[in-house]
Amino acid sequence: MRYRTQIAAFLLMVTGVVFSFSCKSAPKTDGGAGAPDGVPASSQAAASDSDTTVEPPSPIDDHVYDENRLAQVIQPGDRILFVGDELTQQGLCTRAVMAALMAIMPDAELSHFNGGKEGATSTSAIDFIDELFDMTEPTVVMYCLGYNDVLQRPEDEPVEALYQRNLLKLVTKAKSCDTVRQVVLISAPANPEGGTAMKGAGGYNDHLLTLAQTTYAVSVDTDTLFVGLFVDTYNMYNVRGLTRTAEFREAGASPSEPTHTLVHSAPAYQGRFPRENGYMAIASSVLKGLGVTPGQIEDIGWSPLPPVKMSTIRPALAIPAKAPAIERAQLSRELYEALRTAERHFFRAWRLAKRKPTGASRQELLDKARSATARVQTLAKESYGR
Repeated sequence: MRYRTQIAAFLLMVTGVVFSFSCKSAPKTDGGAGAPDGVPASSQAAASDSDTTVEPPSPIDDHVYDENRLAQVIQPGDRILFVGDELTQQGLCTRAVMAALMAIMPDAELSHFNGGKEGATSTSAIDFIDELFDMTEPTVVMYCLGYNDVLQRPEDEPVEALYQRNLLKLVTKAKSCDTVRQVVLISAPANPEGGTAMKGAGGYNDHLLTLAQTTYAVSVDTDTLFVGLFVDTYNMYNVRGLTRTAEFREAGASPSEPTHTLVHSAPAYQGRFPRENGYMAIASSVLKGLGVTPGQIEDIGWSPLPPVKMSTIRPALAIPAKAPAIERAQLSRELYEALRTAERHFFRAWRLAKRKPTGASRQELLDKARSATARVQTLAKESYGR
């Protein structure tokens, strides 16, 4: 019951979307906060001690999908730096997000850098963020931290207070970087093994929800864009016996099985981490928060995984869309896979080059990453250019 009260208060606190931009100094333009986790008040969790299901968010909500927001956050020539922990380092979510953005904006020559580091927390990120800024010269910085912060047990203050102080420092560092135009704060997703926390036991997901609230509060204080992952992923992991089939039929799709059957026939997680199909759901929540619309997803045929694998998670995606034709799905997957090489070269440049006395230098590896990105940009233009 404590969980229901907590999430209800969270949703009540931020009903509606607030999206504004800071105009303190050109060319910097920092986004404002979106509604936490993109969930309207009508989609609050419903639970009791004997019922741990929660109502899924509506798949279509006008205040979430906003092409104008996307055009403001992501602009031609942007160099997007994703900063996070092992969830980011995996590259599955970052490549899926970029495969969508580069298809939607094929002539924009977007590039990205995966600044995910296993075990990273908001505390450790402060130590390595300057190095990332120097290496990447980003125009957009997306922070997604907190998943490991929950495991910290600071002696002198609550973990939420430490996380808030660190996140404020990270935002300040990003805004002080000359190249950065936009900062995005992404709340950590739910933990599939973190429990439903309906009885208020102070479990993993209780803390992650509180950190999501904290992330939103920091976004308001710093005039940055907030993208919420907790509610979408919590529902994906914990819904039992519920289905969004009817809602998807209204949106024009026609899944052959109920959502929970599709998701659980090919589990979206293993241990405390998502499987590849689970990362696609997380990526769709990020895209929703950035302002990508269902129409845009359908237009590009977004399908980073092979159609059979994609079908196991499609009904649980934050952005509902019909399954694309096989040709369009193949183009999307080719873009997703092509991004792998650029991420691999950047990982070696950032994490390995300094430790290896032999082999390619950091600059050589960065040049390789740049060349690999250029090839992906060409692929995007050839496949999706108009």
